[in-house]
Amino acid sequence: MIPFTDLFDASPNPYVVLDPSFRILGMNAAYLAGTGRARDELVGRAMFEAFPTPDTDVGRESRALLEESLRRAVETGERDSLALIRYDLPTAAGPDGKPRYEARYWSATHSPLKDDQGRVIGVLQHTVDVTDIHQMRQAAARARTVEEARTVDLLRRAEAVQETNRELNRERRFLRDLFRQAPGFMAVVNGPDHVFELANEAYLRLIGRDDVVGKPVRVVLPEVVGQGFVDLLDQVYVTGEAYTGEGVRLTVNAPGAAPQERYVDFLYHPLRDDTGRPTGVFVQGHDVTERMLADRRQRLLLDELNHRVKNTLATVQSIAGQTARGHREPGSFRQVFESRILALSKTHDLLTASHWEGADFAEIARQELAPYGRR
Repeated sequence: MIPFTDLFDASPNPYVVLDPSFRILGMNAAYLAGTGRARDELVGRAMFEAFPTPDTDVGRESRALLEESLRRAVETGERDSLALIRYDLPTAAGPDGKPRYEARYWSATHSPLKDDQGRVIGVLQHTVDVTDIHQMRQAAARARTVEEARTVDLLRRAEAVQETNRELNRERRFLRDLFRQAPGFMAVVNGPDHVFELANEAYLRLIGRDDVVGKPVRVVLPEVVGQGFVDLLDQVYVTGEAYTGEGVRLTVNAPGAAPQERYVDFLYHPLRDDTGRPTGVFVQGHDVTERMLADRRQRLLLDELNHRVKNTLATVQSIAGQTARGHREPGSFRQVFESRILALSKTHDLLTASHWEGADFAEIARQELAPYGRR
């Protein structure tokens, strides 16, 4: 059997392999022939160091286009193509010692290389020198044959398609970043088994996991099955009717962590294809745990306040009754009643100063018994 490396080197198509930071790992003989370079000159060097562009508007634009295409392949894990790009190659230096560049035009395809876990570990670049075809396009005004004109038109169409693809890629990156960084949690699950297709950072923080894409909800989050969330997904998927939940309790068992109780406001919205057939469910919501706990604390404080106010009113009523029994004259009743109410107020001040937790009992007794005199 012929070794794969021999097949790679014997291919008439030029190939170069880069790592995710665009450092050259290897190339085949066709690539070396097309670039006019030696293997030892290139291996281990950064792509844009090995093939610098002239410090001109055209040179800077060429580098930006190529770097953007390579970065898309690494970030998306999908093949990316440049139908036409000008990338000048350095030649021998001129009499002044400065490098000279030869204008060259290329068609490039960047294919991501992945490991067993699906992570991008490199990029395979396939380039084709189309300088002659491009020069034919430049001569379109004096084209002598229909075939030349057709070739020029084809190149123009390729450039238009490339520009459209570039704009679509920009919009896709913007929407992807918007989805990923949204403050509310979002996810998309597909099919009757509710397999995760997308999940943003807020959703992954909520569930305490990051390896969800491509797995069913029942597998990734077995703890939510008994909490009714999967039943709700089934309901929305089958009926096509959205479901909204407010302040719903959710218990999450993140790997290696104790179970956490959270509260969420959420929406399950059905997704359908052009024929109306159900395809999945869009999940969107907010973690409202802090709000729910604050509301609970507020209710407890109000209940405690109501309880203490009722106790205080009962105490005032008791003081009034006792004072009335011992002082029938209005003048003496008022004086004694006011002094006893003042003593009760000072006792409250003592309790408030200690947050109703550690007031001195002797001081409380002195304040309360002061209006009654010595016995």
